[in-house]
Formats: sequence, C-alpha cells, structure tokens
Amino acid sequence: MSQAHTRYAGISPAPHAVHVLWALALLIGIVAGAAAGGFSAGFAAKRIQAPVADFIVVGGMLGALLLGIAIFYLGFIRRCN
Repeated sequence: MSQAHTRYAGISPAPHAVHVLWALALLIGIVAGAAAGGFSAGFAAKRIQAPVADFIVVGGMLGALLLGIAIFYLGFIRRCN
C-alpha cells in the first residue's frame, strides 16, 4: 500500500492534533451549553410558573446548539483551514 493511500484514508484534509483538540472542545462545549441552557431555562420557568421540564429540555437544546455552533465555527472553520 502506498504512502499516499494510507495518508489519505478518505479524510480531506488529513486530521492533525489540533483537529482532535477542537473536537474535544466541541464535545465539552456542547455539554456545558446544554447544562447552562437547561439551568437557566429551568429557573426562568419557575419564575413565570411554566412547565419546568419542558423549559429545561428546550433550554438545553438551544444552549447546546448555540455553543456548539460557535465552537465549531471558531475551531474548525476559522482556525483549521
């Protein structure tokens, strides 16, 4: 098997350590965003006396989405290109 074939392996560009670190940061950021969004939405739901579980789920999804998109943009699109 040639060096070019083993180096490519279907991924373009070839992943480096910085890609792995940004992927780890993305995973941690998504979990942290979900936790922060869930807590803040839960407190807001208690304040307005709305269904807390529904607000926690939606807040967690929005927090994970927003922080995940932000870290993905900074790490993979701006820095790794």
